[in-house]
Amino acid sequence: MTLACAVVLGLLVPPILFDLLFRPAVRRIGLRNVVRRPGEAALVVFGSMLATALITASFIVGDSFGTSFRARAETYLGPLDLVVATTDVDADLGRLNAVRSAEDTPIESVMAVREGDISAADGRGRTQPRERFWEVDPAEARRFGNDLAASGLTDLPERLGPDEVAVNADLADRLRLGTGDGLELVAGTVVRNLRIVAVLPERGLAGYAPIIVAKGVLSDAIGDRPGVIRDVIAVSNVGDTYGGARRSAAAERRIVETLGERTTVVPVKAQTLDRADKIGDQATTRFSTVGGFTVAAAVLLVVNLFVMLAMERRVELGTLRAVGVQEGHTRRAFAVEGLVYGLLATIIGVGVGLDVAALVIRTAHGLFGVGLDFDLRLGVEPTSLLSGAVIGLAISQLTVLVTTMRVVKVNIVAALKDAVPRRARGDSRPRIVTGLVLCAVAGAAWALAPDTQATVFTAPLVIAVGLIPALTALIGPRAAVTLCCGAGIAWAGTAFGLRPELFEKTEITLFIVQGVALIGLSATIVAVFDTWLVAGIRAVGKGFVASRLGLATALARPVRTALLTSMYALVIFTVTFTAVLNTVLAQEEPKDIARAGGGYDVVLFSSRASPVTAEALRGRADVARAIDLTDGYAMVASPALDTYERDQGTGQGFTDGRPVRRTVTLVTPELAGNGPPQLAERAGRFASDRDAWSYVAATPGAVIVPKYVGLEIGQTVQVVDAQSRRTDLEIVGLSDWNWLVGAGLYVSERQAALLLADTPPVVRQYVAAADGVDTTTLQAALNADYFANGADARSFAADIATQSAEATAFIEILQGFLGLGLLVGMAGLTVVLVRGVRERRQQLGMLRAIGFPPSVLRNTFLVEASFVGVQGIVLGIGLGVLCAWQVLTMSTAVARHLDFAVPGVFLAALAVAALAAALLAGLVPAIRAGRTAPAESLRLPG
Repeated sequence: MTLACAVVLGLLVPPILFDLLFRPAVRRIGLRNVVRRPGEAALVVFGSMLATALITASFIVGDSFGTSFRARAETYLGPLDLVVATTDVDADLGRLNAVRSAEDTPIESVMAVREGDISAADGRGRTQPRERFWEVDPAEARRFGNDLAASGLTDLPERLGPDEVAVNADLADRLRLGTGDGLELVAGTVVRNLRIVAVLPERGLAGYAPIIVAKGVLSDAIGDRPGVIRDVIAVSNVGDTYGGARRSAAAERRIVETLGERTTVVPVKAQTLDRADKIGDQATTRFSTVGGFTVAAAVLLVVNLFVMLAMERRVELGTLRAVGVQEGHTRRAFAVEGLVYGLLATIIGVGVGLDVAALVIRTAHGLFGVGLDFDLRLGVEPTSLLSGAVIGLAISQLTVLVTTMRVVKVNIVAALKDAVPRRARGDSRPRIVTGLVLCAVAGAAWALAPDTQATVFTAPLVIAVGLIPALTALIGPRAAVTLCCGAGIAWAGTAFGLRPELFEKTEITLFIVQGVALIGLSATIVAVFDTWLVAGIRAVGKGFVASRLGLATALARPVRTALLTSMYALVIFTVTFTAVLNTVLAQEEPKDIARAGGGYDVVLFSSRASPVTAEALRGRADVARAIDLTDGYAMVASPALDTYERDQGTGQGFTDGRPVRRTVTLVTPELAGNGPPQLAERAGRFASDRDAWSYVAATPGAVIVPKYVGLEIGQTVQVVDAQSRRTDLEIVGLSDWNWLVGAGLYVSERQAALLLADTPPVVRQYVAAADGVDTTTLQAALNADYFANGADARSFAADIATQSAEATAFIEILQGFLGLGLLVGMAGLTVVLVRGVRERRQQLGMLRAIGFPPSVLRNTFLVEASFVGVQGIVLGIGLGVLCAWQVLTMSTAVARHLDFAVPGVFLAALAVAALAAALLAGLVPAIRAGRTAPAESLRLPG
């Protein structure tokens, strides 16, 4: 987008600069109105500035989310780039040291680590389950990565005693402990009381592992049980925090080549940075997409302003043409004026965009900053400021170019009389030719790309609009506009249903195009039939002179009225769209709880050293039933299931088709028969979700996978067993809720016995509360009673409520972002009506001269504002609801089926507020109209 806009500026700006430097006559004509009419200049700059501000703010918001999450690489990783699982740590460490010593190696440091999870307590009731601990040589850890500050180990002693421990500041704060205090570490029946000798900053290695002890301090006590204490090798790449991540691909290849194909290498830092980029891109896309409607409204405002400026300057333009100034020179003068406005708007808009983004980030941090797993802060990239400036300036210059191509065409005689000329018949020929050319181009594109969503959707719309001039000459304007725009509306509203196979996976951007098209076409039809509407209004209010005058003005300028209606409707449309989405998500929360948990209320995780069992849970009075869920890590060769798909900087994947470690969960008959999680999709041969789960439990060749990986029913996933044999598993179901419990792939017990032969399973439980027992109470009781087992009970209701609250908060931020759009609508309506007062000053003076009171003139403008506002409200709310329905029911932008709902009360309040805003927008011009002085207004110029 930025590159395309830069190309546009490269084509448009140089000729204008040439005129500024080498054509003094064009320069004087273009610049004098900027100086002579600062009020007009401020209005145009304001309209263009809003577009630039919104675009810039969208980029900065994306930067902020991305950079905030990228900071996790410093906080939690520092010099740590990769973690390598090993079963022979001494031999593998020696091989990797040889790689580290080789020439052109991407590896800077390697270090042997024993890690595991353990419960921590302060001895006075405060507990933290399942905290990661590292057993290391403190002196070696301080040297790791050759950047002590980045590792967070500056305060770590060179030696730790057998009764000493170092913790990070986050864990110390949660337990309210400090240096010299005792820390109780519990793993089942094993309890170690250690003294805190250092509280380390939550950075680097100390951020990744909150508990650091000397080698053997915990593992000797817990016992060398596979899967409980893990031997890993920490790897730091050459370069700083971010430079090392860019070498992750090369480092992983070297490690796999050295240690073998089945080696598990986790690029922890690269995964973090990749997720940061995705979060930033998603935030930018969401804000820029929603803000795009407001940008469109701002563009319509600039078009309206330039058209009105040209109308007001009819006499001036006619005089210039009469004394020999060519039409091309007049157009260039407008272009010079537009460039000055655009540059001023760009400079101001970038600054305003920065302020808007800062406000959005502060609001976001206040709404859900605590729930995020990173510290949300404002982040500004110079490229984002440049992109916002380039795109904003390009939009303003294109708007000026298209507008001035039309407004500089004047009838000299009519212009000198300050009269609106009648259009000659021959004037329609260029429009007919242009329309037919558009039809031909759209038809050719459709024929060349019949299976492209954008082409198939937009080509009929372009053809419908392109036929209007030709049909106008044959059947008249009203019939032509009705027929063509009606056909366009019908296609835009039904295309997704008529071509379901093509639009099965439709991105939300296409629905935005649909919304703009529907609003534009509908506003055009409404403008054509406004005379009928006005006739009905006049029949009801015959005695109200102000209403007749206000409506007559709207009818006399149908194009302007249509533009104003579209501008206002675009703003209402976006608010309606987000409100419907927010309502639908809010009503899904109780349904999601039932879908995620099936027949259970709590999922209980526990320590591998001392796991809780379902048998023990079934004996509790507050538990109705409980089942064990056994999972572990298996080798999967399907690239679609890779959580890390590309290398930072190169864009290339580095798994190279080799098997990678993924979580798999056993599906037992007990799980299948006692309320399993609801599936997002299942194979057509199953009558119910339970049948699909039962089939997977009994069939080694079947699998259920997360829906978010993008695989479909009937496709296969290739797994690799302990003997390196590869097996294809058929996908018979897609689950929505794997991420909530870390389930990964669901396979049968027989298949899991092959896959998990060399990996100890991990046990967790699904627990259903007994009748009358509150889920929150059960969760707290399980955590307290099984603290020694590292219990971490999580309520489905609480987790989904948190997710729902964050989604709602994000939409509320978007709605706040759209508040600027409502400002655009109000400002645009105010500006156009204020210009209308100036444009109609002689008519207003005449009305005052023949006895009309100021109240009639004021009410005239209020009626005109409310007329535009009501039309915009009806179109915006109606089409916003329609597009929201299609997004929620037909788009893959929403990953699961949602039950549609309309927020009636909110939309009613929106309609009232929008109408009040329209009346408020008309208040200033109404007051100015009422103060019109007859003598001054009727004085002839010159």
